[in-house]
Amino acid sequence: MRQLYSFATAAHSYFRILNKEEAKQAFLKLKQGEPSFSYGRRLNPSLIRNRLESDLPTTVKDNLRLALAGAVLQSDASDEAIAEFRRANVDLYGEPELCYAQLIMERLRERAEGPTKPLFEYIESAVKLPAKKERDVFTPNDDTFTQYKEYFERYVGKDALTEPTLAGLLTQALAHTGLDNEGWHIKVLNDASHARVIHDKKRINVGGNYIPRSFQSAEKIVFHEVYGHALRGKPRSVVESEGFATLLEQLVDDRFKLVRSFRYLAIALGWGLFGKPMTFREVYEIIWRGMVISGRYDEASAKSHAFDECARAFRGGRPDVPGAVFLKDSVYFTANLNIWQVLEHSPLDYNEFKDVIEGRRALL
Repeated sequence: MRQLYSFATAAHSYFRILNKEEAKQAFLKLKQGEPSFSYGRRLNPSLIRNRLESDLPTTVKDNLRLALAGAVLQSDASDEAIAEFRRANVDLYGEPELCYAQLIMERLRERAEGPTKPLFEYIESAVKLPAKKERDVFTPNDDTFTQYKEYFERYVGKDALTEPTLAGLLTQALAHTGLDNEGWHIKVLNDASHARVIHDKKRINVGGNYIPRSFQSAEKIVFHEVYGHALRGKPRSVVESEGFATLLEQLVDDRFKLVRSFRYLAIALGWGLFGKPMTFREVYEIIWRGMVISGRYDEASAKSHAFDECARAFRGGRPDVPGAVFLKDSVYFTANLNIWQVLEHSPLDYNEFKDVIEGRRALL
């Protein structure tokens, strides 16, 4: 049975940025300097130390040690404090790997042509790109992708989602899966926050001011949150849960595409995989250019989204401190590729894939 505590036990719960939108607008107006993030009262060294004195499982203690390291770092950027924050991250999540970051960079290099070529030249001048691949990274073949796309379309049904708003689409998906009959519901918040599943309350929160870039983007959010999280039940493993939920997002597209790649790259750059650790600003200047090269963003939207990705990477750390990044999100990129590898090497039939979606079967 899952143990309940009277306080937050996950490190990311302590790293919620309170002034993200204000910091974003101020940052985007400037061409130099770093953003300044503020956090809630729970990111307090004394408070977290008191919680660490409780009799806690190792995983909970590791999360609280990371939260404590982040809390200390806010007012103490000494070498010792930075090293402790990085060490606590690695203890929980492991280090990001160069081979995955190289894969993302190589795909950007291949896309950079014409007016976007100077953008990649900037990236090459800003980082030390290895002369050769560290090792090859698995990605699924076309037949594997097509097979699971057909399975998922068969499961969801044609034209299952038709509502014009994200909240409407989420509500429609809860009805389609029958989760509404089990008490699941949508709560629309008065902000621009992304959708988030809360299993204990059978609820999906979503900001009323959050507008997806396209209907396809909204579909991906619905498949991720409703089919990837709510329907599967409480995750046995957060890594598998996120890896599979992002796989369902990928099945909206006509071919395999990497997901969360810019988030992984932001963490890898900040951590120092390409020569030296970087600050928020240094990473941001690379990420927005990469987003333009990808062809999915114009310059203005790329800069906006790049800030968001860098905020995820540096939350709980320090934007002005090279290497003070939060490694949690890097795990999901690799988990997604690991799940694809399992599905390709040990293929499932339709009913087995259905068992995965409905939480009766694990993959990792």
